[in-house]
Amino acid sequence: MNVTIDIVLPPVIVAMLMGIIITTNSLIVDSTVENRLTYELQYFANTSANIVQHEMRGLTDVIQASGPHLRYSKFNQDTVHIYQEGRDMKVATEYADGSPNDTTSYPAKLSNLEFTLEPSEIMLQVRVVTESRPNQEVGNNSERYQGMAEKSIYLRNKHMSQL
Repeated sequence: MNVTIDIVLPPVIVAMLMGIIITTNSLIVDSTVENRLTYELQYFANTSANIVQHEMRGLTDVIQASGPHLRYSKFNQDTVHIYQEGRDMKVATEYADGSPNDTTSYPAKLSNLEFTLEPSEIMLQVRVVTESRPNQEVGNNSERYQGMAEKSIYLRNKHMSQL
């Protein structure tokens, strides 16, 4: 009887240890993918907000700032339109000197892009939300991962021209 337990017990213990190791490894891989995806989405949100701020450096007047559309004019009378198209952020420039229009597309994985001009009209709120897709995630998670960035941009050139 003692011999049978000595023969059966080691394979059972090894099988239990293998089950624990495989389960733990699976959880670590899931966690790593989730962390990478969350970091990537937050990076895209922050970068998109920084791109908007950078593009607005020459702003002199806001033409439209509502929802996912921002249209403004620059010092040289060029008109710039920043908007969301699908999951991308587009920056379209119409040149006043007659040069061909230019559109730059930023693949930002957007789910929401929102511009709000404060009543004082010298501060612009930018809100960027990025979101994952089911094919980027591990398992059958019904909830999506998101990254969000908000930025208040002081419209110095516009404010100085009003003084």
